[in-house]
Amino acid sequence: FDTLANKEYTAEQKQTLEQEQKEFLSQTTTPELEADDGFIVTSASFAQSTPSMSALSGNISPDSQTSDPITKAVRETIIQPQKDNLIEQILKDLAALTDRDLAEQKRKEIEEEKEKDKTLSTFFGNPANREFID
Repeated sequence: FDTLANKEYTAEQKQTLEQEQKEFLSQTTTPELEADDGFIVTSASFAQSTPSMSALSGNISPDSQTSDPITKAVRETIIQPQKDNLIEQILKDLAALTDRDLAEQKRKEIEEEKEKDKTLSTFFGNPANREFID
């Protein structure tokens, strides 16, 4: 059992999970957002959304201007940190799940090795098997 190789594998696996999570979160729609929550959004009602609403969601306002300083400050001080914290928590949860799965896999491998060792000990300990050993 090479602990260094295991650490590299775990780090590589964790990095892969983080990349997959970032790609997932960068998608424009998620299944949770597509669920029917009783609101109907049409192109007409969306066009009537306020510039601040549009800017808070990261879009450019309808008049093609960038968001106002207050909206920008709200996005930077409230929304982005919350989003970053959520991403970090999801990544930690994924890493914990992966570590548990990896630990369970290693535990099973160790149990299998113990069983093999027990079988070999029984075989070598039996005097009737001396002819096979010699």
